[in-house]
Amino acid sequence: MKKTLFKNLISVFIALSVVLSSGISLMGGISGLSVTSRAASAETGSTYSGVVQLIADAVDAVKPSVDIRLYNITASQLMTIFTKLIYTQPSFFYLKNYLYGCGVSSDKVLTIYFTYDYTAAQIAQMKQLYEQAVAKTLACVSAEMTDAEKVMAVHDYIILNTKYDYCNYLQGTVPHVSYTAYGVLVNGAGICNAYSLAFSAIMQRLGIETITVYGKSIGHSWNMVKLDGKWYHVDLTWDDPVFSAAKGWINNDYDLEGYVGHDNLLLSDSAARATGHSGWLPDTYPATSALYDNKYASIHSGMFYKQGYWHYIKDGKLTKSLFNLSGARVLKSVNPGSYLGVYGNNIYYNYTTSNEVISQIRQTDFCGTTDIALMTINNTGKTVSEKVTEFVIRGDKLCYTLYRWPATGTASYSAGSFSVTAPIVIAGVVNNACYKTDVTITFNRGTAKLNGNPFLSGSKVSAESRHVLTVTDPGCSTVTATFTIDKTAPAVPALSASAANTLTGSVTVSIQYPADAAVKEYKIGSGSWTAFNAPVVLYANNTVYARCRDAAGNISPAGSVVVSNIKVVPPGIPGSARAVSASYNSIKITWAPVSGAKGYIVYRYNSATNKYDGICVTSSCSYADTGRVTGATYKYKVRAYLNTGGTNVYGALTAAFSGKAIPASPSGVRAAATGAASVKITWNAVSGASGYVIYRYNFATSSFERIGVTTSLSYINKGLSSATCYYYCVRAYRTTGGSNIYSNPSNYVSVKTA
Repeated sequence: MKKTLFKNLISVFIALSVVLSSGISLMGGISGLSVTSRAASAETGSTYSGVVQLIADAVDAVKPSVDIRLYNITASQLMTIFTKLIYTQPSFFYLKNYLYGCGVSSDKVLTIYFTYDYTAAQIAQMKQLYEQAVAKTLACVSAEMTDAEKVMAVHDYIILNTKYDYCNYLQGTVPHVSYTAYGVLVNGAGICNAYSLAFSAIMQRLGIETITVYGKSIGHSWNMVKLDGKWYHVDLTWDDPVFSAAKGWINNDYDLEGYVGHDNLLLSDSAARATGHSGWLPDTYPATSALYDNKYASIHSGMFYKQGYWHYIKDGKLTKSLFNLSGARVLKSVNPGSYLGVYGNNIYYNYTTSNEVISQIRQTDFCGTTDIALMTINNTGKTVSEKVTEFVIRGDKLCYTLYRWPATGTASYSAGSFSVTAPIVIAGVVNNACYKTDVTITFNRGTAKLNGNPFLSGSKVSAESRHVLTVTDPGCSTVTATFTIDKTAPAVPALSASAANTLTGSVTVSIQYPADAAVKEYKIGSGSWTAFNAPVVLYANNTVYARCRDAAGNISPAGSVVVSNIKVVPPGIPGSARAVSASYNSIKITWAPVSGAKGYIVYRYNSATNKYDGICVTSSCSYADTGRVTGATYKYKVRAYLNTGGTNVYGALTAAFSGKAIPASPSGVRAAATGAASVKITWNAVSGASGYVIYRYNFATSSFERIGVTTSLSYINKGLSSATCYYYCVRAYRTTGGSNIYSNPSNYVSVKTA
């Protein structure tokens, strides 16, 4: 496959000089360091070990600056130190740039000032994510692997889980994070610098010596690892090529997901040059061993380790072998399949027939003894054909890309995914269920048998019987669903009624349901269907109906029995019914209780319809009719009812009676002499009252006569005779429609003037 060369995007070292008023010159390195043409992780000597540790501790603690004047480090030495720091500490992904201050008359560095891409809180959270990603990557390595096998496992894992940030590269908008190990390990995106730093980070955790190499002439960085005392080149970036189409696969996604090159894995210097690497100084770390040169170059799928063997696709065959490719055994012929994924105990691969009519994603085990089609595309008779062009397993999802090409017009790509941990799902039937119609059954994976015979997903089952469906997914599980098809309705329930009970005025109706009745129901007259639990007792003549449903939901015809031998005596007429004012807008209706009545209904006359409307159902013997118009007369009737067997039996209505709402009589009326010729009368407020009228008793006419009107709660009666007894009462009134509606008089009070 044609190799795509990537332009190195490591920011070059830029020196800034700003003379400060304090007499200190400020210099800086922007967005990291340029890497010299030697290995970037070259030792800087024990002279610098103390200051390197001091700087590393400061960056790790996200300090804004660090004072290094005691170490007498020059600016050029500081650059070398930072080169070592950046390329041996991939976890410092958050360090954006640094400035350093020197004395004006000296190039000795006094203080280093750090700039970070994120806040301290953000960095703390990102460090946690980074460590989680590192741990996840390390999980691809097994303890029994050799160091070379660990290199292979990490190389393939990072490539399968990383996309080269090609879209940003093409647009010149590569973010700083895509230069870092964080970009690759956490975000799954980066450029060559990020690939090499991520690989170094994992090798450090595994205790495998590694360095980052920069090819100045090609603007590209990669790694070298030391195995059994010998150095080898490893270039993850060039082994993770991009799709060459102008806009990538989908939405600027250029990654060849699932494709893992091995052309640049464990190469000698000469083999590295042959693949296009140049511009580094090989004398420092010579790679002279050709042990692995081009050994894996023909393998373009991921290589997955399981119990001492590596599994991969080579020359159109799913193969397992030892790491050195000896003892190879072909598990499946998958030509022209090219992609491979592993989850748990299963291997996933793609397969397309030579004429591209069938395209599949299939599953097998590590021995190749099973083979299941998880997804099949059949292009027979289609105007738009499809095939799987790439896939990769991320977490528990198998993510794939479909290439669509119509008979005429423009081809396109689309993405899809499914869970590789999803259980077998049977649709169309539920275990232990019963159905009254034909059922169509589908399942998402595996092979099936119905009653011991092969059964295809999407097939219909019609026979009335008990059925057993077993779906098997080799390497995963087996799921069984037992169900019944029953299209025959149950028989009609039989009903019988007893003779009328003269003591209780009731009849008992018994119902006999057929044996296959799963749901038993009855209803009385036009009422609702109710679950049947015991014989039905009627207290009034009516018809009882019964029906049932079997387990499949088939409904029987309804049976019935008519009960007509019950005599019910209705309740009597409520006595002493009356309506009196309760307030200016409320009328209280009362009546005497009726023996045996369950409740009462109050009716109010509606002049618009010339009928009495029911306004209340109550079990008490009173009702307050609120919201009435003050002074208006309302007519009422009341009737009692009783209930027998769920049926209401109503008595006759009372004769009409009426009442009106008027203000309440003032309470708390008091009178007190305020002198020899005056008296002050007071009272409590009346709800809804517009004002009050005060009356004084006239002995000459033997009646109370009006002496004053007020809106307040007191009145002073003047011009009286001394040492004389006077009697007073008060009425409230409410103005409604231009007329005053008066309350009844209050109780009278007496007072004697001084």
